[in-house]
Amino acid sequence: MRIIKPRLKILYPTLLWIWISLIFIFSSQTYHEQSIQPFLSEQLPIETATKIVPDVTIHYGDGTIPAKESPYAFLEFVFRKSSHLFMYAVLGLLFCITLYNWIHKLFSSILISVYMTGIIALLDEYNQYFNPDRTGRVQDVLLDLVGASLGIILYLSYNIYRARRSRP
Repeated sequence: MRIIKPRLKILYPTLLWIWISLIFIFSSQTYHEQSIQPFLSEQLPIETATKIVPDVTIHYGDGTIPAKESPYAFLEFVFRKSSHLFMYAVLGLLFCITLYNWIHKLFSSILISVYMTGIIALLDEYNQYFNPDRTGRVQDVLLDLVGASLGIILYLSYNIYRARRSRP
């Protein structure tokens, strides 16, 4: 069993709570507070934006986003969904690190991490459901779980690498 320094037993849960708070701060904002389309339109000419996006149409929820006709909306959509993946990958990673440092059982840490990130994803989407111009979607919960799984796989990969490296 690995000995963990006492300060790290405080640091990891603190980072975890800060990250969870950030997720709920972002999900409490309105769509317009989070929109990057005004920034994109100032920084990226429409002609350039139209050239760089693929010729695809995304159907999501009740809406449709034709990339060539609405390049800023398409880029924002990709950014938002990538943000889901990133935020929840970090959350899954932080859960795994925190739990493993407390219970010292990797498999249990992974299972609890997936479960807890799923609960937080559900609460996050539930929170968005009550905000103006936002919707809570099951698809986003699934995307969040994919992100969490990526963070957990990263942690697992690191542990496997470290274990192999320490062998004689």
